[in-house]
Amino acid sequence: LEDLWLNDNQIVSLEGIESAVASSKEKLTTIYLEHNPC
Repeated sequence: LEDLWLNDNQIVSLEGIESAVASSKEKLTTIYLEHNPC
């Protein structure tokens, strides 16, 4: 996993994002959060 798209959701806080992607941390380069309240 290199790009994670989380557009158009109801994510109100970035709290917990780091732990949620921890297993992909070595390869993950981009997280897209467009159209979220955060």
